[in-house]
Amino acid sequence: MNVGDSFAFGDQVSDSETYQYCLNNFADRKFINAGVSGYGTGQAILRAKELYPKIKPSRLLVQTLVGRDFARDRLSIKSGFVKPYFSTNQYGKINIISPPSLNTPNTKFAKRSIIKPLDKLIINITLLSKMPREFPVIGNITNSLRLLYKHSLARINSTIYRDGENPANIPDIIDWSISESQKLDSRVVWLLTYDVSYSEFVKEERKILLEKLRNANIEYIDTYDYFFGGLRQGYSNKDLWYGHHTALGNNVICNAIRESKIFKFSKVIKVK
Repeated sequence: MNVGDSFAFGDQVSDSETYQYCLNNFADRKFINAGVSGYGTGQAILRAKELYPKIKPSRLLVQTLVGRDFARDRLSIKSGFVKPYFSTNQYGKINIISPPSLNTPNTKFAKRSIIKPLDKLIINITLLSKMPREFPVIGNITNSLRLLYKHSLARINSTIYRDGENPANIPDIIDWSISESQKLDSRVVWLLTYDVSYSEFVKEERKILLEKLRNANIEYIDTYDYFFGGLRQGYSNKDLWYGHHTALGNNVICNAIRESKIFKFSKVIKVK
């Protein structure tokens, strides 16, 4: 069973273009796609804990989007959907908090929205949406204006984001996720994936995550070299990503998993 976020689920591609579908052409045991769009890695493992007694899979594959997913585990609302989130209690320990009410204003299933006249005014100033994140001298101002537009638009479209109360720090969420995945399956495998932007923050989180996985003696498949290193094969960013992975990008993931030789496959194939 494969849990994870929208990159595992296969947003923006058809079911037959996901990496699980590709793997299932060559696997003796099928990869079950249990990815959920918008989930963090800890939230995906909570899903695995719920599904395991029902599905009884032979092995667990945990996909994580490095530099993004553990931050999502701190959110009580993402894109208008309420979620369980990871908080820190008074003793510094991880607490898992139940999702807010489905009727929280400006969320997807709420019966009411709170839309202020100012929000309507702001989203009609479309220039604000085009403000750069960084700009010489006034970079902070332009980014603030861009975020102002984004937040007003989110309230109107019921796609708000919200941090949970006392959100846990990311290293603690990583520790919890690694420990709980290993409790669930002693042979758990982690799959490290990336979006098109490989920033310093992503680089640092990758370093921390790899060290923690090694210390826990957990097998992992790091797709970094396939997308940013020597195994990229000359593909452009547009070939591999369109927000999420393209069909080709998912084929590359499929190839990385097979070439890891962690899982057994009944056929040998070279993905084009």
